[in-house]
Amino acid sequence: MNDLARWLFAAPWWLLAVAGAAAVAFALFALSRRDGRLVKAAVGLIVLVALWAVLGLAIATPAERAESRTRAMIEAYEGSDWDTLATLVDDETRFSTLLKGQDIVRAARLTHEELEHGSIEINSVEVQQDPGGIQVFVRIISEQRSEFVPRLPTSWRFDYVKRGDEWKLERIEPLATDHVDPNTILRNVRIPPEVTQRP
Repeated sequence: MNDLARWLFAAPWWLLAVAGAAAVAFALFALSRRDGRLVKAAVGLIVLVALWAVLGLAIATPAERAESRTRAMIEAYEGSDWDTLATLVDDETRFSTLLKGQDIVRAARLTHEELEHGSIEINSVEVQQDPGGIQVFVRIISEQRSEFVPRLPTSWRFDYVKRGDEWKLERIEPLATDHVDPNTILRNVRIPPEVTQRP
């Protein structure tokens, strides 16, 4: 997303508030002067600011879509909705160094069943975008009824890269936290036999 699109569709709330306040102030000034041309200009400015705000709300940016897709994946895993999860994982998506494409969904299903994962609480989501792509950082707390730690805080990174005209989910990585390291998470991923036995 270039700088112009970012300012148009992802303007911070404070900037819209400042623009709105300036438009209202200009309108009050124009009314006090009783100048028809100034009043028309003020009305036009208010309409532009309102349109700017509506566009920002109505048109999702790539970063917003990446965040929504990440949340949808977590919700699909929590609810055992494997058909939905399959549509959110691209063929080239990699889960760290372990899995790729739909094998991620197969392993997710087996892991969910064997570890008896319950509810998942999203604690925080942070989205970063640079010329290389979009990164969504998520902190969650998940219930796992068959583990020694019933509620485990973990942290994840979802990497999105633009391929042609589309944004693709390139990689999912567990991150280190005070409670668990990435290697421990990867060791607990249950990989189906048909995946491990594949030549």
